[in-house]
Amino acid sequence: MNRLKLRLTAVCLAALILACGLPVRADTLGPGDAGEQVTALKTRLYELGYFSSKKFSNDYNDVTAQHVREFQLINGLAVTGDTDEATWEALFAEDARTAFRPAKMTEDNYENFVWPVLPNDFPVTDDEGFLPSADQEPYVYASRENGFWCYISHDAHIEIRRMYEGITPLTWFESEIWLRGEERLRSLMDPKFRKLVNRDPREIAKDYQAVLAVSDDFYGYRYYHETQKAGIIVRERQIVYNKTKKSGTHTLPNMDVIALFEDGTLKTFDSQEYTAQEYLDMGVTDTWAFGPILLRDGEIDDRLLESAKYYVDIYPRSAIGMVEPNHYIILSVLGRQTESLGIRPIWLAQRMQDLGCTEALNLDGGNTIAVVFMGDMINKPEGANTGYMKGIRFLSSMIGAGTIQ
Repeated sequence: MNRLKLRLTAVCLAALILACGLPVRADTLGPGDAGEQVTALKTRLYELGYFSSKKFSNDYNDVTAQHVREFQLINGLAVTGDTDEATWEALFAEDARTAFRPAKMTEDNYENFVWPVLPNDFPVTDDEGFLPSADQEPYVYASRENGFWCYISHDAHIEIRRMYEGITPLTWFESEIWLRGEERLRSLMDPKFRKLVNRDPREIAKDYQAVLAVSDDFYGYRYYHETQKAGIIVRERQIVYNKTKKSGTHTLPNMDVIALFEDGTLKTFDSQEYTAQEYLDMGVTDTWAFGPILLRDGEIDDRLLESAKYYVDIYPRSAIGMVEPNHYIILSVLGRQTESLGIRPIWLAQRMQDLGCTEALNLDGGNTIAVVFMGDMINKPEGANTGYMKGIRFLSSMIGAGTIQ
């Protein structure tokens, strides 16, 4: 059914409901309720794009509450999951906002985006963008106000841009990394791999003297709790875990892999494409397993293009990608808050593609997301960034770039 027919069907159904005397607006509904009003609610949510299928019951279940929360968040209502009077009115208002469709950045809509303010004192660099001499003190710039962080040394060039789009709305961090010489993208993880210790992300970054440290696949949680297979995990050329899910699934995570090779190449693979030993034989130093694959050989994964069926929820998300060997992009997108709703994986894939990546993988998101620059966790409010920070998730490992000199 095309979009026009779908809209006409929904309008006719709403008219029929009114004609039959069934109230479109009702007393507050919530989990556990059932009946015609719940059916009317779901039908309207379907017409607005929050349900991907019209095959639903008349029960107000957890899925219904989830879609109501999404509608409330997008339409500026109190996010409760219950359908109160204000939610009923907003649902049937002419300006009701449809399911989340984040704006794709184009030349025509730059005015909707708030860009970081760059410093005017960048140092003189060589043709590759690094400091010409290894004897020079690294250049460091950090400004929450301007939304820009930068570190440049003889072998590392790291820039972090805080981006904001006000229509959705959406806030995210783009970390761009260039490395050479002895500097490599690396896993920040206790060498005693079997002894998983969850710690404050800032402590992990400090222990490894990492300029930039970001959250990874959070494999340690899956391994420790044994709630699901942890995926093919290689760290520092050692096999950590070798059990994964069947290739081609649509679960989240589906345990797809991004592998780091000795020459700085990142390459994505299906979950069961190779064993851990085969990765080592290929020259892989580290793997991260989460998924789904976002980009492979420059193309967006087909499963993401089937967004009406899979990966439709909007959440805080993160991803890692490669432009070319030793040139990487890491995206960290905030979500579940008024100033930033979150995104679907397809947005990550499109943004990675726009930034020139050829390979990219979705990493663990949600409250796991951490972006630590020179010891400061910049994705959390500055006022809360002292001592124990409420609301952060302790991690067992991170991805690091650059070494503080």
